[in-house]
Amino acid sequence: MPKVSPRLPQIHAESAIDRVDWIDKITGVIASLLNSQIPVQVGHGLRAPWNPIDGGDNQYASSESGSVNGPLEFDPLAFEDSATSSNLGASNHENGLVSTQEHERPIDVLRTVPGNDACADCWSPDPDWASLNLGILLCIECSGVHRNLGVHISKVRSLTLDVKVWEPSVMELFQSLGNDFANSIWEGCLKDVKKNSDSIDRIQLIDSEEPNLGTLKPQANDPFSVKERFIHAKYAEKAFVVKNNTNQTPIGIGRRIWTAVENNDKRLVYSLIVCFDADVNTTYEQATRETQEVIQKQGLYDNPTDFGPQNQSSCAYLLDSDYNGINNELDSPSSSTKLVESIKDEKMNGWTLLHLACYTNKLGMVELLLQYGAQVDARDSLGRTPLHLGVAHRRNAVSKLLLSRGASANAVDGKGKTPLQTAMELGAVTDEELFVLLS
Repeated sequence: MPKVSPRLPQIHAESAIDRVDWIDKITGVIASLLNSQIPVQVGHGLRAPWNPIDGGDNQYASSESGSVNGPLEFDPLAFEDSATSSNLGASNHENGLVSTQEHERPIDVLRTVPGNDACADCWSPDPDWASLNLGILLCIECSGVHRNLGVHISKVRSLTLDVKVWEPSVMELFQSLGNDFANSIWEGCLKDVKKNSDSIDRIQLIDSEEPNLGTLKPQANDPFSVKERFIHAKYAEKAFVVKNNTNQTPIGIGRRIWTAVENNDKRLVYSLIVCFDADVNTTYEQATRETQEVIQKQGLYDNPTDFGPQNQSSCAYLLDSDYNGINNELDSPSSSTKLVESIKDEKMNGWTLLHLACYTNKLGMVELLLQYGAQVDARDSLGRTPLHLGVAHRRNAVSKLLLSRGASANAVDGKGKTPLQTAMELGAVTDEELFVLLS
């Protein structure tokens, strides 16, 4: 009999983007199947420890190959799987982070954040997936919809399999946000609805073309198609974000986001990005140019209720949280007196928000800005990148985070110095890992 060799089917994608998308979806299915079989209890009934340095116990080792990241142009988080991404934990305490305990897994820590006990989009209990840039936890079904939105809208990762993703900067960001807060922004226009309301009635409301009926949130047992439409409207169309009814371009947003970064107010920065499309690459000059007179001339903040009926929601937080102090801040030649005093010897001309976050040594804020597209190698008026600024002020954890996200170690400033040369001017680089990364 003739020997028949097994035939392997070949599938060709039309483009590199399609190929990465296919791999991403197949990986998600494999990960979900593996996830359902991972034991939670090991040994003598004790939970396996999660080690922020080596990525955890061997039971999670398969996640390194179970999560496929595309090239940088498709997903900036591809850098997270580098060897450097798992070694940022040593500087947790020096930066005042709300860090995880050595024997706690990321999923256990993050589920304690308000609202994180249920999926952000359908209330399904015990979510074990997450969107890195949105700062929310998701059930596996909703995470599949998020993957289809594209990484420019939502970057989906597993809480149990993608162990290297959950580095200190990401953990700090997630602990600062949470499902409750994120939904107060993304669902600001939704009517209040109980978790156990009638699914059929809610589906009819979603499908209805009557504007007065509004839209209500799906629940765990609703059809997939309902969840899919809701999630697409919520994030891709921003259909439920409270809008500015004045139909004017918001004035002073650059100043607001600059001050928020300075004050390490991650919630305000997140809100400004979502509600007003604030520019995460805002410069010092742009922020200081927006004076009090311009804002008052536009009348933007004269009546916070102009932004809709949800004036007691998080959009009121946007308008009122530091509204009382914004007038005084705008009169200052710098972002605030505190910042002027702390960096009086610094020249901030050309600084971006990322420069500011690196100088103030706020790891979670750096993470938030990078998630939303901050230029990692932006240069100030002296040619310095955020990495130059980080090493010049011994912000080791921040500097390593920048390098893990693609910052150039070979960039030269206006004096022709690389970040390593800048660091060596302060003496020996005692952080061996940072020294290797800069070399």
